[in-house]
Amino acid sequence: MDNIIPLVLLGVALLLLWFGGSRGRNSAVMKRLAGVVIAVAVIGLALNGGGVKVGLWLVGLFTN
Repeated sequence: MDNIIPLVLLGVALLLLWFGGSRGRNSAVMKRLAGVVIAVAVIGLALNGGGVKVGLWLVGLFTN
């Protein structure tokens, strides 16, 4: 069960490369893949409580 996220990402990446790469649209594929990676990172932060730590770090940048 721990390997489900990497397997899903691998599957999405392979599908994007197969569909877009066969048509010569590699830049569009990479844009979509970057969006998927960012979305998974946000979901990961939300699920493990890391969002609070990131928020405190951001607030610390603007306050002394």
